[in-house]
Amino acid sequence: MTVEIYERPVTSKSTPQFEQLWAKYKAGTDEYRNERFKFICGIPNAGWMLRGAISALGGFRPVILGRKYLKQYHYQGPNWYENDLDIGSSKVARTIVGTIVSKLEGIITDESYVIEGKGEEDLPEMVLAQLRGVYMSLVPHTVPLSDGMFVDEMQESNGKGVSLKDLAVQEAAAAAAEREAEAASAGGGGDDGAASSPKKGKKKKNKKKK
Repeated sequence: MTVEIYERPVTSKSTPQFEQLWAKYKAGTDEYRNERFKFICGIPNAGWMLRGAISALGGFRPVILGRKYLKQYHYQGPNWYENDLDIGSSKVARTIVGTIVSKLEGIITDESYVIEGKGEEDLPEMVLAQLRGVYMSLVPHTVPLSDGMFVDEMQESNGKGVSLKDLAVQEAAAAAAEREAEAASAGGGGDDGAASSPKKGKKKKNKKKK
């Protein structure tokens, strides 16, 4: 599982067309968003073997991920939006990702996300988020998976699903509670030890008097 977080500065440049499209996208249904969320990928220094393998699977052309490619789950709040992409829901996607990940340390990857415009009022399109990975290694950044990270029967945009943000909050709360319990346990042990020391010293003193 890979998490990418993008921040949009308040002062970022935009166009009225994009702002209108972005507002419609956030207010739309999951079906509407699945038909608009576009992914563009490139590997500028891909060798001929890697390029040939990806070309055989469809190449680097822009793709609408929710159009029979990947399952997507949408969540949003007052100032954030989250799109969870299930790579495992597509055999082609799993193959492409597996091919690229094994060669990440020797390549440069460019990823862009765009809200597709379907009419004149939506144009020109603007890049919503962009990422360049330069000779990355995911191994140092991997974390053990726990059962709590997997959510069965996730539901889309109806308030009943659990997003990665919710899971992160739950994990942080559980970790904080565990630390508090350990601190309380350690504090209790220290008090017992401090109370027993004077008794041992007193016994030794009485013994000397005899």
